[in-house]
Amino acid sequence: RYLDTVADGSADDVAALYAEDATLEDPVGGGDVHIGRQAIAGFYKVMEGAEIKTELLNFRAGGHEAAFVFAITVGGGMRIEPIEV
Repeated sequence: RYLDTVADGSADDVAALYAEDATLEDPVGGGDVHIGRQAIAGFYKVMEGAEIKTELLNFRAGGHEAAFVFAITVGGGMRIEPIEV
């Protein structure tokens, strides 16, 4: 659901998947920590309107924890492979 929403939803749709007090850190983009849904929506807003494709590459879960690697391609050119925990 997360990957589909990142590809096809709005920034607010993606932020709604997070807990109200969630944090999102972009270690590559300056290490900024985005706290709360409003800040997380702001992080994703820069991608709104772009052609986005996502692909799950690897998933691991144990107990109540999970981590996954996915590919995100923006505008048919830039591809990154973040790790989500």
